[in-house]
Amino acid sequence: MIPNKLVFFSLLSFAFFLYAPGGNAQLAPKDTMTLFTQHYEEHWADNGNYAFYDTLLQKGKKSRLAKRFLELIIRKESAAKIDTALTIDEEAEFMKFEGTTIHSIRFIKLDLFGQTVYDTTMTEKNWLEKLAEKAHVKTRDFALRENLLFRIGDRIKAVQLVNNERILRQLPFLQDARIVLEPVSEAADRTEVIILIQDKFPFGLRTSLRSSRWFVTLRDINMFGLGHELEGSVFVNNKNGKVGFEGNYQVTNILGTFINSDLKYVNSRENMQYEAILSEPILSPETKYSGEMRYNNQKVIANPYPYIPIVGDTSYHFSEAEFWAAHTFNLGDKQKMINPLQLSVSLGIYQQKYQEQPFELQRDQYYAFHNKNRWLARFYLSQNNYLKSGLIYEYGTTEDIPYGKGIGLTLGTETSEFNTRLFTGADYSQAYFSDIIGYNHFRFGLQGYWHKSSLEQGLFFAEYNWFSKFKPVNHFGFRHFLTLRYKLGIKRYDQEAIGLTSSSRYNSFGNKMTYGNQRLNASWETVAFSPWEFAGFRLAFFGYADGGFLLPREKNEVFKSNYYAGFGFGIRIGNTRLVFQNIELRLAYYPLVPEGENPFFFKSSGSASENIPGFTHIKPDVTPFR
Repeated sequence: MIPNKLVFFSLLSFAFFLYAPGGNAQLAPKDTMTLFTQHYEEHWADNGNYAFYDTLLQKGKKSRLAKRFLELIIRKESAAKIDTALTIDEEAEFMKFEGTTIHSIRFIKLDLFGQTVYDTTMTEKNWLEKLAEKAHVKTRDFALRENLLFRIGDRIKAVQLVNNERILRQLPFLQDARIVLEPVSEAADRTEVIILIQDKFPFGLRTSLRSSRWFVTLRDINMFGLGHELEGSVFVNNKNGKVGFEGNYQVTNILGTFINSDLKYVNSRENMQYEAILSEPILSPETKYSGEMRYNNQKVIANPYPYIPIVGDTSYHFSEAEFWAAHTFNLGDKQKMINPLQLSVSLGIYQQKYQEQPFELQRDQYYAFHNKNRWLARFYLSQNNYLKSGLIYEYGTTEDIPYGKGIGLTLGTETSEFNTRLFTGADYSQAYFSDIIGYNHFRFGLQGYWHKSSLEQGLFFAEYNWFSKFKPVNHFGFRHFLTLRYKLGIKRYDQEAIGLTSSSRYNSFGNKMTYGNQRLNASWETVAFSPWEFAGFRLAFFGYADGGFLLPREKNEVFKSNYYAGFGFGIRIGNTRLVFQNIELRLAYYPLVPEGENPFFFKSSGSASENIPGFTHIKPDVTPFR
């Protein structure tokens, strides 16, 4: 039973998070999701706040050492600002040039620090930023040109430019991109395409020291300005002193074909793996063909089922081969391509083969270790579009927010060493923005195998994601986020279970022994984007509450199951001047935890970007039960 104090605290926290953002809105940007043609930039900090920094810089000139230190941590600017809050109906902007001929294409490559694609004004750099600029090789023109959907001599298509700008922003080595059109003075029907490009700092270093192993990772996401990514890791097992290595090499858009490649190699005592992937994703409504080829060979020494008692680690060796291809048909207006209605038909083959199996298998046991061949076909009807916005999940980049809807049907068969079964699955998803309540995204589906006219290994899933309109309070800006997720296993095999961990974006609590057959998660977060900028660091504060119900297989009423809930707060620290990864610090308290777990939880980590799923779910696949 949930304590009364816990219920009261939950309601109080919810009320505070919901109603805290109110009051004077004159000094903050308008909502970043408003559907109007506009481009604006506003500052949230008083210019007087920088008088303190100017005084420090003046005093620091008396000492050479102090001057170098202060130049490192302080940059003179007119105001400490939160990044441009923008929502631009770019299609309307580009429509002014619709049908004109592309006379020339010019790239403007911005510096890593001090500029944005919406404010190219140069600012003074400290010595560390200057050193980073010198170490960085800007992306080559031909590598950028290969990612364009248009060429000199083509006619301007507004929707094509909107999609191409989004394609550029999605490149892993670019921080941001913007396309600007300018008329050619001597010819009214000719247009110059100017593309502003800002790279990410390509070099990364990550290290971690755990009880089981220590590792260090080096990464270059833009080798020699070619857009290639190389990552290498070295890790040491603290128990036996064995040294392992992992390497990953990725190429985005090989020779302008929009085909990506990914090569991976792992060599350690616990895992020997090599994997190769070639893929062509859906990039725009004009993409007709997509697909993927993947091969993976892996030998593992581990406990495959941490939630059931198995003495010692188990060795198993398997290979996977997968191929799927899709063709997309445009059913709407082929000229405008505005939020087009599309039908995608895809076919896929998947094979899993074990060279070494860890158990004596049965038809309804240890399903993950069955040799199997799966043939699937998927039919997906969808409408997909994007809004360009900001100040949602990120502090310093342009964000592409999908909206639309899609309905899918998947059919196929699976043949294993025990039987052949029919597979069916259906799913529906939709996202829209309301000027009253904000952004809404939901998805649900049902799938399973049929054996002797009975459904088995079934799965029902439902998910709802919401975030509020941007609410300014004096110099702060607030957003609220809500996530609801539900999964139900239907006649799952023995040893199949889902855990509470990794089930929620905000969940901090985890216990490997906490597993079940049905799960309901709810998460709430309020983020306060602050106007403060100290020593180049930007701050965002957040408070959150999350909880989950987890049912063992023998129970069938979700609200009578084990319940875990927690409350916490934290801070996200981002620095666009220094070469540091964004940092997230969070502290949580869980009143009810499994035996042996600490109710207090503190975590520091690099803050990862949140990806809102669009409506390109065309791959024929089986949703995993996890």
